[in-house]
Amino acid sequence: MADSGTPPTPGPQVRRIPTQRRSIERVERILNVARQLIAEQGSLNLRMSEVAEKAEISIGSLYQYFPDRGSIIGALAEHYNAEGRKCVERELSQVHSMADLKAAFETIVDEYHQMYLDEPVMRDLWGATQVDPQLQALDAADMQSHTEMMQKVLLRLFPDQSETELQRVSLLTMQLTATAVRLTLTLDEEEGRALLRTYKKLVLDNLMAVCTAP
Repeated sequence: MADSGTPPTPGPQVRRIPTQRRSIERVERILNVARQLIAEQGSLNLRMSEVAEKAEISIGSLYQYFPDRGSIIGALAEHYNAEGRKCVERELSQVHSMADLKAAFETIVDEYHQMYLDEPVMRDLWGATQVDPQLQALDAADMQSHTEMMQKVLLRLFPDQSETELQRVSLLTMQLTATAVRLTLTLDEEEGRALLRTYKKLVLDNLMAVCTAP
């Protein structure tokens, strides 16, 4: 689960990679300001001049690190993607049995959902991803990483199953998890949690059968 008090780290679209402490702190300040502005008015209304003003830096300094509004949004998106990957990696690293996998899967779904509840900016970034090719590329790479982590676990638990089939199972499981969690954003919180309980049961009741099918 993301910690809202932890400054985002710059993503791959940063023009100038900060190495000195002062530069790192400046980038963190820029991204924190951008996150606050997006939470208040949405990413479509994010203006470079306003980010520079509120971060108390010159517009020229801002452009040294971020060439445009999209690069700031991309850096924030990658920050949240990285938080999600940490959760998946942590939970799946503890899996040694099907019972472990079920427990890990439930935790992953619940923590991913909680991230969206705790970080409203993630909702806006997800919406922006639907129309931005750069964000779509980041999202696809993130999903590939999740798929590979799940596939590694399934290959260990089901060594006799086709690697190709387990890759399909892994991709569908992780992609549908993202879809289910994002669907909850259109519902009130109580109904959203109920939907996820049904989703987890649906996946877990069928995962063993799919992974052991001839």
